[in-house]
Amino acid sequence: MPRSTQFEYTVRVSARARRVNLRVRPESGLEVVVPKRFRTSHIPEILEANRPWIEKALRQWREKRACMLADFPPKSLALRALGRHITVQYRAPRADRAGFSLQGERLVIYSEAQDQAAQATALQAAVRQIAVDSLPALLAVEAARCGLRYGKVTVRGQRSRWGSCSSAGNISLNYKLLFLEPALMRYVLCHELAHLRHLNHSPAYWQYLESILPGARALDRRLDQAGAAVPVWLHGGMG
Repeated sequence: MPRSTQFEYTVRVSARARRVNLRVRPESGLEVVVPKRFRTSHIPEILEANRPWIEKALRQWREKRACMLADFPPKSLALRALGRHITVQYRAPRADRAGFSLQGERLVIYSEAQDQAAQATALQAAVRQIAVDSLPALLAVEAARCGLRYGKVTVRGQRSRWGSCSSAGNISLNYKLLFLEPALMRYVLCHELAHLRHLNHSPAYWQYLESILPGARALDRRLDQAGAAVPVWLHGGMG
């Protein structure tokens, strides 16, 4: 009789998936990606068959997460996508200063010294503000280069997507993109822009994406592991 899986996991249905994929997401742990119409009742036996890999991957995930949390609060932010290195300082709350203050490459977080949840919230707000100030402009540059026009741009903190494009041509970008290397951040921008021509992931879509960004498929494969570059506290991991 097989052992119980005893794994906590989330399930995500993907229109692009052709088979079941197992992955460990930095923010949530084990994720099972399944194709449409897949019978989720088969998941436990798949997890059991892959138990050695899952146990090793989850152990490494927990160790890395613990290490990152031990270094909290951070003394600096390496925003690789922008080539910026921001120094972070922490000060007691002030009536005239709410949350954070950003001047150039110096970020000041206003919170009680032991209130890590408040520090994480202020850091998240600061990163989002930097993203709002930078990502739409970078998207505009890529759109102009490709001769594409889009609607509104929003910057959010999606849990499982780097970006999205609606049927109305509105694009949403994840502020966690700031922690990726420039090539991967640029890939996400072009990936969403390409949906203005093809609102799917058909062969025609990939052909078009490759035409505006050669090497797109290779970058897409690298993006699967890019979440490891995002700090744990940015996923809402402090509480």
